[in-house]
Amino acid sequence: MGMAEVDTVKRLSCLAAIFISVLLFTGGNAWSASPRSSAESTANQLISRADKAFRLANYKQSAAILRQAITESGHKVSPVLWHKYRLAVLAQAGDDYLSGVPKNRYRVPVAVFGRDYQKEGIRKYFLLDVRQPEEFVKSHIAGALNIPFRQVLRHLAWLPGAGSDKVILIICRSQHRANHVLVVLRELGYTNAYTLQGGYHAYRKWLQKDALPGAGSTPSVPPKADDEEDFGC
Repeated sequence: MGMAEVDTVKRLSCLAAIFISVLLFTGGNAWSASPRSSAESTANQLISRADKAFRLANYKQSAAILRQAITESGHKVSPVLWHKYRLAVLAQAGDDYLSGVPKNRYRVPVAVFGRDYQKEGIRKYFLLDVRQPEEFVKSHIAGALNIPFRQVLRHLAWLPGAGSDKVILIICRSQHRANHVLVVLRELGYTNAYTLQGGYHAYRKWLQKDALPGAGSTPSVPPKADDEEDFGC
């Protein structure tokens, strides 16, 4: 082997030693740069797809794609990705909730309830009044149980079971709060849950106009127009 060849071998050996030293110093990141770039590229593509699904109001699909992007990102998930995923999950939950708010379903007309009540009392119904205690004390349907609507889920044991033959009739002043409780109970499997159409205010009007004497409401001051907490509705 000539001197030139020996010098070449030495230079190659030196370069190899330097390269190995760099690898050891960087923890081998030089080898993983390409896979990481590939993973980042895949995650970015998924995020782009998720953004498109979100804009089209397909929140469930958007959340599923972002979950996949989080998986692809491994242990290095960017705050932006987490934020997008959180928004997609919240939007999905909100959309499911609003879609489930009944407009014309799961409500008992005041006249139907009133006639049932006059004939059978509360035998057919479990009356759940979700107004505030001060509203309930002023006036309520005899036999009703008062659980303020923000506390209903803390007292599910007080309600008839989801498979009960008794109708859980949810009552508030004008059906606003009752609708919120209805959606939650229905989601929990209470297929026997209904609202009183128009709420207690409508029932009082029906009593004054159509009811037989002595039908079903405690004698007290009629509810005022501002009794209902309507969330801006």
